Amino acid sequence: MTATEPVAGRPVRFAALEIPTFRWYWLTSWISSTGDGMENVIRGLLVVQLVGLTAAPFWLGMMVFAHWIPFTLFSLYGGALADRYDNRKVQIVAQLLLMSAAFGVAAATLAGVVTVWWIFGLLLLHGFAGAIGGPAQQTLIHSIVGRERLLSAVSLNSTARQLSQVIGPAIEGADATSQREIDRMLAIVPARASRVETSEMMTASTANTIGRTSASGAIELAIVSPTKATNTNG
Repeated sequence: MTATEPVAGRPVRFAALEIPTFRWYWLTSWISSTGDGMENVIRGLLVVQLVGLTAAPFWLGMMVFAHWIPFTLFSLYGGALADRYDNRKVQIVAQLLLMSAAFGVAAATLAGVVTVWWIFGLLLLHGFAGAIGGPAQQTLIHSIVGRERLLSAVSLNSTARQLSQVIGPAIEGADATSQREIDRMLAIVPARASRVETSEMMTASTANTIGRTSASGAIELAIVSPTKATNTNG
């Protein structure tokens, strides 16, 4: 065996990506996890806007509690579901629940009825969906790639999830910052417009005052000049 020949039995690093079904599943999972990271940031900003800076620490802690307590209570139940039922169907139900939780917060916010209790309840639903869908997801990956490529699939899935938890919040943080700058600029425009209008009004008023003063001076000069001339002649 030469040095350039591959070692027999050595696993291919990205072997799981050779399977088209897993490629699509991996890509869409990455996008979904990135969306979760973005949602975490915007949810925290929404809570701060709803309760203010004074009560924000308490309610942000409550949101973390609402998200993770279902994992503590229902993770074993999620494993039983993965063993008893079709993993694909369990995963579909879990994803539908996650989508419903996200759309629920969006709808309540757009309708103007959102409260911290809305967010708290929907986060409980979000956590429940994650608890029942997690075990089914791992089993589903095994059924997609098989035993030989399982290590590669798990590694790729874990890497994508960790990267998405960094990229998602970074994107949303940059977007929120830029949006605040845009709002600030939009708020400055009317202020500058009113300042220009005020300056124009002051200019017009000053011109009128100067005109009136000049006219008064001319009249006074016309009145006073003959008097001075009479006094001089007398």
